[in-house]
Amino acid sequence: MANIKSKIELNVELDENRVPEKLHWTAQDGGISNAEAKA
Repeated sequence: MANIKSKIELNVELDENRVPEKLHWTAQDGGISNAEAKA
């Protein structure tokens, strides 16, 4: 069985107190680019 790998990049926007406010992610092999994540 072949191992399949995927690179997922997360970008987190922080406020002045370094608390996460927004989260975006990218997965090039899945066709996702800078999509906003919902909590």
